[in-house]
Amino acid sequence: MPAAPKIDVQAQIFTAGDMSGSIQSTPVLLAAHRHLAIQAVWTGEPFGDLQLQVTVNGVTWTDQGSSVAAGGAAGNAVFSEVAPWEQARLAYVFASGTGVLNAFSITKE
Repeated sequence: MPAAPKIDVQAQIFTAGDMSGSIQSTPVLLAAHRHLAIQAVWTGEPFGDLQLQVTVNGVTWTDQGSSVAAGGAAGNAVFSEVAPWEQARLAYVFASGTGVLNAFSITKE
């Protein structure tokens, strides 16, 4: 019997996110996937930190790995992990300034 096809799941998890305050993305469900990548792209002049957050129980979120600073200019970042968690999300922790955040995820088996 042939192996089942592998399914990659792509999603936009931030659409025009307002970086004038702290925000969290739509969670990415990981139960059927082992690999996760999130690409964040922002405009404006935000000051704050982007952080990958994960949960194994769907309730308590924990920072995973290092944060990426949005240092007052447009930019982008990629977070890539082997993902043994139930869910992951991208969080932006506001310090000052304003900007617009778009982010995309892809999960793979």
